[in-house]
Amino acid sequence: MASANRSRANYLDTANSISKMGVMAGDAFSGSAELIGFMEAVNKQFVIAGTSAEGIDAAMLQLTQAMSSGVLRGEELNSVFEQAPNIVQNIADYLGVSVGEIREMASEGKITSEVVKNAMLAATDEINEEFENMPRTWAQVWDRVQNDALEAFQPLFDKLSDIANSDDMEDFLNGIEDAMNAAAKAANWLIDSLLWIKQTTEPFADQIGTIVGALVAFKVATTLATIATDAFSAALWTTPITWIILLIVALIATIILLWDNCKWFRDMWIGAVEDVSGSMVWLYNNAIVPLYNGWLNAQKNMIPGIIDFAKNVTNIYYDMSTGITKSVSNALKGLSGLANAYNSFAENLGLPKIDISGAISAVDAATSFAESQRSTILNGLDAHQSIIENAQELKPIDQDKYQEALNSFKDSAGAFRFSDTFKSIFSDVESAIKEGIDIGAANALGDDTGQYSPTYTDPEANSLLSDIAGNTASLKKDVSLAQEDVKMLVDMAQREYINNINLQTNAPQITVNATSASSQPIDGKALANKIRDILLQESSASTDKTYSFAF
Repeated sequence: MASANRSRANYLDTANSISKMGVMAGDAFSGSAELIGFMEAVNKQFVIAGTSAEGIDAAMLQLTQAMSSGVLRGEELNSVFEQAPNIVQNIADYLGVSVGEIREMASEGKITSEVVKNAMLAATDEINEEFENMPRTWAQVWDRVQNDALEAFQPLFDKLSDIANSDDMEDFLNGIEDAMNAAAKAANWLIDSLLWIKQTTEPFADQIGTIVGALVAFKVATTLATIATDAFSAALWTTPITWIILLIVALIATIILLWDNCKWFRDMWIGAVEDVSGSMVWLYNNAIVPLYNGWLNAQKNMIPGIIDFAKNVTNIYYDMSTGITKSVSNALKGLSGLANAYNSFAENLGLPKIDISGAISAVDAATSFAESQRSTILNGLDAHQSIIENAQELKPIDQDKYQEALNSFKDSAGAFRFSDTFKSIFSDVESAIKEGIDIGAANALGDDTGQYSPTYTDPEANSLLSDIAGNTASLKKDVSLAQEDVKMLVDMAQREYINNINLQTNAPQITVNATSASSQPIDGKALANKIRDILLQESSASTDKTYSFAF
């Protein structure tokens, strides 16, 4: 790193060149220090010669090959001479010959790797002196920034390297392998299940066919009935969605049938859920949790240094920017006095005036914008640091609790039957309907208790019903009716009359005399019908009447 910074070179490029030279021509150097010193001199010669990045790559390739083979000749010499002629000059000075003679010596194999190395190391002082007089370019500045950033982030890279080579990472990779194996097994299981369903459902083909046939028959009947009133419904059968729905319904019916009647089918699905959930829990506990927690701990350890580095870079950049804008602003403000003096002179002579206030305002606005951007970035960095520092580690799933929940699920799923659910639903619906009918009837008759009661608050209705009860009291001696029949007759008479009587007028007084013409018991239903007909006929009458009839 120090050598790269001294020679204004990129660290990664320098490290790459040194590693290649060490591997291919390591025998030409006594150790790493000599190798690094040689490469530093070469890098400085590239800077002095103004060699481009592409030229440096080409020259280093040829120079490395020459050092590896032991001699510098032919194409290798030509490439070095073209990209960095000062290196060839160093070799010529070391040998005490002219540059022109170098080609001849190279063709004779006299420019060995030892000669090249010694020539560069011997010219170190001369190279350094000339190098210090070379102006720094922006590309070299950027290389230095990259080197500093790489050095600052080195602890992070080391930590990531440790994570990559840790047991947790090995477990994570093993988890990925297990997950892939589980996915492959799941795919095979799915295919086997489909084949099994095909084979298993053959004995139930009649039942399934009946279900589908009933659905189709119902659909056909509905469609034929609809055609008479709405031709659009017929087109519904021409769309694939209708058949898809039928197939889905048939599939659902098949699954319900298999679940309720096939233990193997239930165990297969419950086992699949157990395998998938177990794999997910294992992956979470052994891969996601350690990987995330390792990353979080690395962040917490390194985030202060990273944030400080980012803040320093931000402050350096914006200090430079605002320094430039403030200097320009101050210069313009200094010139404003001269501009004012000129404007006074120009006004008397009728010359155009100079106005630099707009330029000053623009520069000041740029300064304010840069300061606001600096604040935004610094606040963002502080917020990120706070988030990382306050972040909590993931907790692994408790295996005992997971197993307890899994066992509960297996018991519940194994005992579940769709038929029991349907029975429960139908029972609830039936109870709700009955309850609704009772409440509706009670409300219609003015009873808010939910129970039917034959007692009413209408005085005319009570009077009429009392008269009916009195006039028919003699029947008690002549006929024999069950208590339930009597109650039914009273209820029907009350209900029919109340539903039809006009309560806005005075109800007529109706007297009914019923006698038995034989010794046979009076037919209760016939009596009730007779009374009902009389009440309905005379419900709107305004005069009293008496009816007598015999059975």
